Amino acid sequence: MTDFFQLTARYDEYDPLVGIDTTLDSRWYTFGYNWFFHGQDVKWQLNYSFREEMHGEQIDNDALITHFQLLF
Repeated sequence: MTDFFQLTARYDEYDPLVGIDTTLDSRWYTFGYNWFFHGQDVKWQLNYSFREEMHGEQIDNDALITHFQLLF
């Protein structure tokens, strides 16, 4: 991490029936960055999630999520 910029990555799996059904229900890959304007007091976060559903129809439900934080 630098003082102004941070790259992020995350991997998630979700299976509500562990032990009953051995297949995963969803898998998410998230990539993004945090931009610090004034330390942790003022920052902007941007993430893109690639969502992969394992059962049912193939649905295009990827998400772009942004967050702006201002503390005073």
